[in-house]
Amino acid sequence: MKQMLRQMENTAIAYVVFHTKLSRDRAVEAARRGSIAILGRQCQLKAVQHEPAEVLWENHHASPSQRRTELLIGGLLVVGACLAWAVFLYLPFAHYVNSFSYANGDAPGLFAEVLFVALVVCARMGLIACSQTAARRSSFLYTSRVESTHVLFLSAALVLCVALVIVLEVRLSYQTLVGEGARSAAGQLIGTMTNFEEIMEVFMMQQSLGQLLWGYCFPSTFLIPFVAELVLSHWLRQHLGRLLVGANPKLRGLNAIRAMGLSVMEQGRYADLLFNILLVTCIPFLAPAYMHRIFLALIVSHSYIYCYDQVKVLRYVVRFDFSSPEVHDLAMRLLAVPTGLLLGAAVFKFNQVTGGIQLSSGILKGSRLLAVVVLAVVAHILMHRWALETLISRIRGHGDAAIAAAAMGAGHTKHGATYKDTAKLFTATYFSVNPVHCLRSRYLLDEKPHQSFYSPLKP
Repeated sequence: MKQMLRQMENTAIAYVVFHTKLSRDRAVEAARRGSIAILGRQCQLKAVQHEPAEVLWENHHASPSQRRTELLIGGLLVVGACLAWAVFLYLPFAHYVNSFSYANGDAPGLFAEVLFVALVVCARMGLIACSQTAARRSSFLYTSRVESTHVLFLSAALVLCVALVIVLEVRLSYQTLVGEGARSAAGQLIGTMTNFEEIMEVFMMQQSLGQLLWGYCFPSTFLIPFVAELVLSHWLRQHLGRLLVGANPKLRGLNAIRAMGLSVMEQGRYADLLFNILLVTCIPFLAPAYMHRIFLALIVSHSYIYCYDQVKVLRYVVRFDFSSPEVHDLAMRLLAVPTGLLLGAAVFKFNQVTGGIQLSSGILKGSRLLAVVVLAVVAHILMHRWALETLISRIRGHGDAAIAAAAMGAGHTKHGATYKDTAKLFTATYFSVNPVHCLRSRYLLDEKPHQSFYSPLKP
C-alpha cells in the first residue's frame, strides 16, 4: 500500500481549506496581487461552489480536451440510440399499423396498443441508461455537473425520439391516405395536395397525429414508467433484500444495508417532467379534441409522481442531498422551450382562424407562417431566459443577505466562524471524502487518529 501511494502522481488541482473566513480572504487578496508558486509552479485560487460530497476525485486526472472528447462521444451514443430505436423498432411497427385499411372495422387491435406501449417504455428506459452512461463517462469533477449533463442528454434524446416518431407517422399516414384515395372536407384528393400546410390541416391527418400523441403520452410516458420504477426498481428489490438479510445471519451492518438495494436519489426527474410538459404543448398544434384528455392525464400522472417521489426519498434511497442549484437552474431554463411552443401554437391556430374553413387560407402561408411561428417561439425563449436570470439574481441576492444577517444574529462575527466547527457537525469534508488522502493519512503520514473515510452508510 505504501509503495502504491508513493508511486501515485498528483493532479493539477488541489483543494485548500482555511481555518477561518479571514484567512481565506487574505489568501485571495494575496493571490490577486501576485501568483502563488508551489514547487516551482504558478497556481491560481478559485472559489469552489460545490460541497465535498459532490467531488468526483477519480475524474481529476482528465484534461479539458479529454472531457470535451468524451462529452462528444456520449452525445453521439445518445443520438445513435435514438436513431437505432426509430429505424429498427418503431419503423416496422408503424408499417404494420398503417397496413390496415381502417374500413369496415379493419384496424389494429389490442396487440398493437400493447406493443406500442412496450416500445415507448423500452425507448425511455434505454435512453435513460444511455444518457446516464454518457454523462458519467464525461469525467466531470462534480456530481451536479454529471446530473445536469444527464438531464440535458435525456431531454434532448426524448425530444429527438418523439420528433422521429412524428416524422415517420406523418410520412406513413400520408402514404396510407393517398393509397386509400382519401379526400379533404372540401372534396379534394389528398394525393393532389402539394402544400405541406394544407396536408397538415386535413382533419384525418390531424386525427392520426392526435391519436399517436395521445397513445405516446398516456399511459406510455406519463404513468407506466414511474409505476414500473416503483414496483421493480425499489419495492421488489428491497423486498428481496429483506428476505436475503433475514435468511442469512452473516449479513449484518454495511453488508445488510447494501443487500437492501438502497440507491442514491438523483435529479433526473427534471428531464422526465420537462418531457411530459413538452408533449402536452405539442397538442395545441393539432385538432383540440385530445387536449382536455391529455391535460387531465398529465395532472393525474404528475400527482402520482409527486406522491411517489415523497415515498421514494423516505423509504427507498440511502440519501438525497445536493448543494448546488445547477440542475434546478438548467431545468428552469429548459422550461422556456415548452412555454415557447405554446406561443407558437397560438400563432399557428390564430392564423387558421383568419382563413375560415378553407385549407391553408390564413393571412400567413408557407414559409412566412413557419418563420413567424419560429420567431414567436425564439422570442419567448429569449424573454423567458432574461426574466429568469433577472429574477434568480435578485432572489439569491436577498437570500445571501438574509443568511449573513442570521449568522450575525446568532453571535458569529464576520470572520469568527471556523470550518473546523462545521466539520464536527458534517463529517463529509474535502479530506474525509478523498480516499487517497485517507490512505496517505494512515500509511504515509502516520496521523493518529488517521483520517477516516466518509460514507453515508455509516455514522
